[in-house]
Amino acid sequence: QMGGWFNKEINSIGDLKGLKIRIGGFGGETLKAAGAEVVSVPMSKLTQALKDGEIEAVEFAGPNIDMNRGFHKLTKYYYYPAWHEPSGAFDLFINKAKWDDLPSDVKAVITAAAGAVNSHKLCYRMANNCAALAKLTGEHGIQLKQFPDELLKELALLSDKVLREHASKDKLGEEILNSINEFRKNAVGLAAVQMQPYLAARSAVL
Repeated sequence: QMGGWFNKEINSIGDLKGLKIRIGGFGGETLKAAGAEVVSVPMSKLTQALKDGEIEAVEFAGPNIDMNRGFHKLTKYYYYPAWHEPSGAFDLFINKAKWDDLPSDVKAVITAAAGAVNSHKLCYRMANNCAALAKLTGEHGIQLKQFPDELLKELALLSDKVLREHASKDKLGEEILNSINEFRKNAVGLAAVQMQPYLAARSAVL
């Protein structure tokens, strides 16, 4: 995922105030809390809405899908990171009663197939996004911009508030959010000594 397409630079939270942007989910609620005007637009009409001025900015997916929709032809800046959604999740929902009635071998097939599809999609999107980003910055001359650290900190605080407000509405919501936060705390600790220094070392020689 990426942070979105904009026609003006976003240097502070004040630059979000009144900005007409399409962004879904909790990310949209967070930007609304920051003062943005979050506009709901059907996926099939995103490009036209951007062209017509119905929206001034758009967050949708990653480089490959975004490029195919032509967002780069209507905006100047492509921002990162995707603070609201680093990657999409692929889910399979099955009625529990129906699932419990299935024989164990069928459950095993479905579980293996779901895992295989998830792995394939992640690899497929990674490969295509790498190629698309190179094309966007090279052939199309798109400017990549990084959201300032101070802005990300402010959005993190607003996001935490939005999530806690939703989670407080029922016990399951609180359990889910607490579980996510506990996992994230541990994951950050591992990333600090594993993935982050590896990426830094690789970047230093490439």
